Amino acid sequence: MGFQPQESSDADRTNLHLRHCPFREVALRHPEVVCAIHLGIMQGALADRHGPLEIDSLDPFVTPHVCVARLRPTAA
Repeated sequence: MGFQPQESSDADRTNLHLRHCPFREVALRHPEVVCAIHLGIMQGALADRHGPLEIDSLDPFVTPHVCVARLRPTAA
């Protein structure tokens, strides 16, 4: 369905390029609500798994159809 994120990396972060948001129409009008919920879900999922990464930020609509979740290593 096109939801597979694409990964890229820079100096100290992993970036997930998220495409085909199923809530795009609403998110365009109310990103402060929809994107905050999406960010919270991602933060909770990563925290629950106790993995080596945590969400640093979620940048909505970096391009018209792509949001970018920026991950960083968890604090030791």
